[in-house]
Amino acid sequence: MPQFSSQPPPDSRGQPLPLRRCPFHRPLTAIVTCHDVVGCPTHFWGGRTVPCEEEDCEPCLAGIRWNWHGYVSAYDLKLKLHFLFEVTARCSEALTDYRKVNPTLRGCLFEATRPSGKANGRVYLQTKTADLQKTAIPDAPVIQDVLAMIWNIAPAEISEAPAIKGAPAIKVNSNGNGRHWQPKATPDEARTV
Repeated sequence: MPQFSSQPPPDSRGQPLPLRRCPFHRPLTAIVTCHDVVGCPTHFWGGRTVPCEEEDCEPCLAGIRWNWHGYVSAYDLKLKLHFLFEVTARCSEALTDYRKVNPTLRGCLFEATRPSGKANGRVYLQTKTADLQKTAIPDAPVIQDVLAMIWNIAPAEISEAPAIKGAPAIKVNSNGNGRHWQPKATPDEARTV
């Protein structure tokens, strides 16, 4: 017998966020709500971006090259929309530079543009610090859990890797206390920034 209710059950997987990329016809302006970029190697496979699996990766076995994509949660003040924003490695440089001089990305106001006006044109980011005394933004989600929902994989299957495709991984301290680990030139060494 069906069980009817007036409200859906809570989603045990966490907070769902829509995925947005920079539009080609206008700038995208938003405030970062998370503490740091979270990224991984991905493939464009089956008409969508999917994570690269280290072992038995079907796109790798088919000869499809991988690209690193990073993700930050952000809040669009005009639309009142909390979303996940995707960046490429090159585009993420502006966020990395901002993070080097700030203890967290949370509160980073960015404007993303595609100056070429093309849908696949390079994305440029301009960043500055938002005044969070005057602007309320949502709490930071767990980005890995949001990606697990988008990619329809169990959160337990997501792990932090000591290396990404042979290069040392960046260990992220997501509590926002300003300590951040980055790889040095050699994989065996790390330093605090």
